[in-house]
Amino acid sequence: ILAGEKLADNELNEDTGFNKINLWKLRNAVFARHGRPFKNPDLQAFFYAPARPEGWGELPKLKENPNFAESMLTANDQANLKKIQALE
Repeated sequence: ILAGEKLADNELNEDTGFNKINLWKLRNAVFARHGRPFKNPDLQAFFYAPARPEGWGELPKLKENPNFAESMLTANDQANLKKIQALE
């Protein structure tokens, strides 16, 4: 998702075991890829903090974009959002 690639049908479905929090973060990763600022401090820290707490995994270095607009989302981004939202 952070690379902008479209999720394959078998990559995300009811059998993959994602819980609500994981799906929430995954959905917001689509927006973070383009630098969307988050009002939620947990999301803001998860995607943009210089140092992440242990156990948060390795994320690519993302940069907040104060000029973020939803028009920046690609067709792949929109397809991924629909797939994630369907599972949420």
